[in-house]
Amino acid sequence: MHEYLIGLKEDKYKLAFNIILFIWLCSIPFKNAIYQISTVLVLLFFVVHLIINKNYSVLIENFKKTKVLTVFIALILLSMCLANILNPELLAKKSWHYIISFFYRYVLVFIALAYFYRLKYFDKKVLVNIFLFGLLFVAAIAIFMLILNPDIIYGGLKGTFDNRNAMGLAMSLGVVFTLFILKDNIKIGLVLLAIFGFCMLFSFSRSGWVASFVAYMVFYIFYYKKLDKRFFIIFGICILAVILLYLSIDIFQDRVNSLLQGNSSHRTDIWKFGLTQIPNNLFFGHGVSCWRNLNLPVDIAAHTGLHNSTLEILLFTGIFGLVAWISAVLTVFYQILKDKNYIYLSLLVYFVVITQFDFSVFDSKELFSAVTIFMFLVYSDKFKAKLCK
Repeated sequence: MHEYLIGLKEDKYKLAFNIILFIWLCSIPFKNAIYQISTVLVLLFFVVHLIINKNYSVLIENFKKTKVLTVFIALILLSMCLANILNPELLAKKSWHYIISFFYRYVLVFIALAYFYRLKYFDKKVLVNIFLFGLLFVAAIAIFMLILNPDIIYGGLKGTFDNRNAMGLAMSLGVVFTLFILKDNIKIGLVLLAIFGFCMLFSFSRSGWVASFVAYMVFYIFYYKKLDKRFFIIFGICILAVILLYLSIDIFQDRVNSLLQGNSSHRTDIWKFGLTQIPNNLFFGHGVSCWRNLNLPVDIAAHTGLHNSTLEILLFTGIFGLVAWISAVLTVFYQILKDKNYIYLSLLVYFVVITQFDFSVFDSKELFSAVTIFMFLVYSDKFKAKLCK
């Protein structure tokens, strides 16, 4: 860390990029104008730096190291474009906007992160720490609001968000990304886990609960022999605390019971409707963000989308799109197994699980910015490794 800070002092361009990176990482949970501006600044800095320094070889080397993933990401973008071209009557105002945004917010940002990491402009541990700092700021605001008005707990913690699911997403991201800290520093990691875990539980967002629980189970399976015994003791205390909360807080008990009883909050009805629509354009889909332009029954129209990434991909981009998405996920899965870094596997499982119940894979800014960070981390060691000639 000391060498990293000295490097920033000596190189003003490196310092400038890290300031922009810091703002972008901290603004991800808020998905506000600062997030939009900082995303553009990251990309602008990348393009200008690339042209001025003519580091095209760095870019080419990075592409060679991710060529399989690049092919499948290109196919995902192609499937989105084909779906839109073939279904102009079903398109929403932002159907093409979502494709463009997907490309520059996630694909180009990933390329930029890989480029600057190759040039040693930042450290991946610092990247994770700053992202967690931004999420911790969200948690601090929610806790402060709870102290000022304890009654807000009954509607679920929302913090600065419009709904509790957005809060649940941010806090569950904090919970799973804390795995990187827990592995190296159990004391700090447990403090973060307690803060993020508390806010996640009382957001009452069940998708975050389930996805985080499954991610931690994967983590335990692969790392239980390496973990400090104190971790298991404190984890047991956390489980006991959750049980006590369940027994003492009625609304928390109701949400847990609804989860255990399989209450899907009308998701099964939405999924059934989606399944009836998918065969109408089975191979290439109905177009990105076509949901509102389908012939929706009144009870289904009350919902913003399918709440299931698999069905959403099939509905929007058809079998062609689903094959491209699955291929990309399997490529990342193979890379994780090859590197034997199973914390990444925990995060991959988290992202797959949470998108089966909430959040769109086409227009969820905070979720897919986190996915971009995750994808970069998975491939980061390859970006520093030399190519075999």
